[in-house]
Formats: sequence, C-alpha cells, structure tokens
Amino acid sequence: MDNSTLQQKETNETVNQATNVFINNIAQAIANQVANQLANQVTPLLNTEKCEPQDKLLNIDEACEVLHLEKPTVYSKVSRGELPHTKKGKRLYFSREALLEYIHSGRVKTNDELAESALDYLSIRKGGASDGR
Repeated sequence: MDNSTLQQKETNETVNQATNVFINNIAQAIANQVANQLANQVTPLLNTEKCEPQDKLLNIDEACEVLHLEKPTVYSKVSRGELPHTKKGKRLYFSREALLEYIHSGRVKTNDELAESALDYLSIRKGGASDGR
C-alpha cells in the first residue's frame, strides 16, 4: 500500500470515529431531553402528596352509618352530650374525625395493657412494687 492509501484509511477511520462520537452525543442529548420532558410531566404526579381530605361534615344519616347506630340512639347520645356535634338551626352536623375519635376513645385495654398500667402506677406511686412487708 502506498502512503496516500494509508493516509486515506487513517482519515476515513478518524472521520468514522468522529461521526460515531457525534452520533452518540446527539443520541445522548436526545435521550436526556426526552427524560427531562418525561420527568417534568411525571414528577408533579408523583410528588402530589396524598392530601388528607378536609374533615367532612356529616348529616345525621351519615353519622349513623359511621357509628353503626340507629337514629334514635344517635339523637339520644346527642341530647345527653355524649357525641360531639354542631347544631345550626334545626340541623345537626357531625365531624367525621370527631366521631372517629369518639369511637377510639372507648377502646378497652387488653389484660396485658391493664397489668402493665398497674405495674407502672405502682412503680411511680410506691417507689416500686411492694414485696408484702
């Protein structure tokens, strides 16, 4: 092979390498642009925090459903002041959150929880459990 053919081959290889680098750079730039556009569209959907719905006001029928009680029972509890409620005119409204708190406040402790509470009380009140002396 003569010198000009070798130079031509080297030039072709250099051009091919430069072309490959250029194509790879363009492909990477396009991929980055597409990824950024997708991220801009998807990120707001992913970042939307699960918004707690504002406390919903319930009417008497809805309150009965939440509490699993009949209307006369709910009216009776309202008149005795047992249920948290709001009265506007002749209408009763109930906060869903307040009703759920009311339900949870009636939770009965297990025997283990009662025993633990008793031990805690004794340790605080009497400086420890008594040994019978």
